[in-house]
Amino acid sequence: MTPPDKSTTGRERRRRRRGGEFGATRDRHSRRSNPPPRLLKWNRSAARPNGASLPPFPDGSGRQHDRRRNSTYRALFWSGAYVAGRRDTPAVPIADALRSIIEGRAGTWGVYARHLGTGETVDIRADDVMPAQSSVKVCILLAYTKRVGLGVQDPDRRVKLLDEDHALGSGVLRYLAPGLSPTLDDLAWLMIVLSDNIATLALIRELGGREVVNSDMDELGLSHLRLRDSLLGSSYMSATPQELAEVYTHLDEHARRILYQVDKVDFLVRRIPHAPNVVDHGLQVPVRAYTKAGWGAECVDAGLFETDECSWIIAAMAKDLPDLRHRPDDEGPRTLADIGETIYRAWGP
Repeated sequence: MTPPDKSTTGRERRRRRRGGEFGATRDRHSRRSNPPPRLLKWNRSAARPNGASLPPFPDGSGRQHDRRRNSTYRALFWSGAYVAGRRDTPAVPIADALRSIIEGRAGTWGVYARHLGTGETVDIRADDVMPAQSSVKVCILLAYTKRVGLGVQDPDRRVKLLDEDHALGSGVLRYLAPGLSPTLDDLAWLMIVLSDNIATLALIRELGGREVVNSDMDELGLSHLRLRDSLLGSSYMSATPQELAEVYTHLDEHARRILYQVDKVDFLVRRIPHAPNVVDHGLQVPVRAYTKAGWGAECVDAGLFETDECSWIIAAMAKDLPDLRHRPDDEGPRTLADIGETIYRAWGP
């Protein structure tokens, strides 16, 4: 073996290992004109240096190392490279692709999706009634915005929070000092964007009780979307995947405006180019998502997804999961991200 040439500096030896001494060298002065392969394969042309099409993600797995990919995806979404690379992926029947995802995962899964333009539907245990956690708060939102539209409720009316409204779980009101009097619209925003349980109970009370919400769902033909006796416990809110998805075809503009700003993006929307806060800067994103998730003993997400060319609805529900914390790489969130991405690949632009 030839001993290393110690007459050169470490920097020069590294340059030679990377591709030679002259045109292929890559230092801080030549990155723009001659970028390294790691950057080149994710450029606007969405092609590798050898012309092969890109895998969906840098590691080819489609689901691991999400935190390390965050900065890469932000660049891809704005440049359009991600969408271009996606079109080169071989077509697989979407229902088969989704079944192959959930059959290899823990838990019991139900999935329903419908393309609102073509009518194509995916149905995997879509009629099974399952615990829905906070995802059914979208039903409370629709009951509220309906009454605002009819002039029955004033969104600016202030509400005194009562001791009976106190609840554990998600949200911020439980940590704040007593004496607050938020408006009805404040309660709706907190209920959806932060999934605040105190805001939820107060809004249900001001609407006239859970029977009002259940009655509204019956009128829409969604009789399995139900609020029950107690906010605590996974049985309080129940749904079927089909009805939980179809309720999103009844959104009015008031409800859409609130749902667009949902703070939970680790589930269905994790790998979809949706970034709600960019509207504050006058920017447009490829996909507009209106979603509400629920998590606890179960992991659920549902919503409406729109592009300039098409739209679709999804609901994915899981129970009997091994994880309760639902961190991004745990079984529930990771599978929801795979489901959302798979449907986006099949139906997106």
